[in-house]
Amino acid sequence: MSRQYDAFYFHRFPGGDEEIKAGRSWLDREAAVRRLLPVAIGPTRSHFERGGPLTAFTNKVRCETVKSFTTSDKSRDMAILAVWPDKTLLGRIDTPTRVKVVCVIPAAEADIRVWRDARGAVDLLGLAPPGQVPTLHPVVEAALHTLVDLYSSLIHPSDKERAIEIFEALEREGGEDCSWVSDDVEAWIWAHGWSASEAEDVREIADGVKAGRRFRHHGRVLREDIVDLWRGEAEGMTTE
Repeated sequence: MSRQYDAFYFHRFPGGDEEIKAGRSWLDREAAVRRLLPVAIGPTRSHFERGGPLTAFTNKVRCETVKSFTTSDKSRDMAILAVWPDKTLLGRIDTPTRVKVVCVIPAAEADIRVWRDARGAVDLLGLAPPGQVPTLHPVVEAALHTLVDLYSSLIHPSDKERAIEIFEALEREGGEDCSWVSDDVEAWIWAHGWSASEAEDVREIADGVKAGRRFRHHGRVLREDIVDLWRGEAEGMTTE
């Protein structure tokens, strides 16, 4: 399951020297006030070496790279500053229970969009509103509740088949109320308790169905009128 923590970022793409300096101040402050282990994560070890953009972090900060950072062997609660991370690293950061606060200096908005919205990250520059869980069409949201309310992952093949069926049913029905944006689906799934990798698995299925890919599965389990049922649940959502 995904873990909750306080999430922040700098809404500037790409983040540069100014954001790195501000990020170091943020990390020092959070670590001191909350009594956390300060951890800086950069793309490679060379970024922390002399002359590299992250040289200033080598003093009194635990320095990690995308490859070296793991979710184990952390004996203290952590404050993490992630510099130019990709979505895979953000998913890994999301896993350990000892992560208490995270700030991201992004390279591109696309790298952090799903994480920002799933975790409600706050822009420290005040240039953008906090991320928020995307608003899906109520029918699509009802359909996804069929998934997240019954399963916690797609580990079992039958669970994956249900996810495939859900998106195939929506695509087959068509119409605006059955359409979806894959980034929004991924963020919604992530925000509703599934891990980042599991949310990405769902996104891959959604993308595949939308692209016309023929998935192999063992017949239909969902009832024939499942979309009508979702529409009825959606009406209940909108009138509450």
